[in-house]
Amino acid sequence: MTPKTLADWLQVLGNLGLVLGLIFVGIQLYQDRQLKLAELRAAHFEARIMANSAAMGDAAYKSIVKAATDPESMTTEDAYIFLLNLDNWRSLDLRSASLERLGLYTESWQEYSGLILEAQTPMGVRDTRRWVEGGTNYPPAFRDKVEALLNDPKQLDGFRERLEWMLEQNEPSSTLKPKGETHDS
Repeated sequence: MTPKTLADWLQVLGNLGLVLGLIFVGIQLYQDRQLKLAELRAAHFEARIMANSAAMGDAAYKSIVKAATDPESMTTEDAYIFLLNLDNWRSLDLRSASLERLGLYTESWQEYSGLILEAQTPMGVRDTRRWVEGGTNYPPAFRDKVEALLNDPKQLDGFRERLEWMLEQNEPSSTLKPKGETHDS
């Protein structure tokens, strides 16, 4: 092999290395963009949750308990607080679904969704069904799971039983009111 032929081959290999290097830089830029997009989406939902939580105040649990145990006694403020709470769970699930679509999160988040638990109140059934059926942001498997739970009366009764048991275990008896009496807001 002559020195000129060797130099030509080295130049070809050098140019090939340069092209491969540029391809790898392009891939890295794409991955960095995807990660930044995931960070922005996560930050959006975190800000939404923080704003909702601030608006709910310190005694949001009272409104959530009313929604589950005595929805007829709910005030407009209770309904607003309950919907903010549902929106918090919805935001967490949408964040997880968004990160799953980017390949940064596993679908196991669907098993631990608080939206499903909160939705099992009379008020939550209506709003969650509307959100999940109308939104394309949820994966189809999650929409099917939520719809099945919302259509299962045993699940709804089970939620009320779990909530009443938790109240009996964790609340002083003087703060519990019989059904029909309103809780202090």
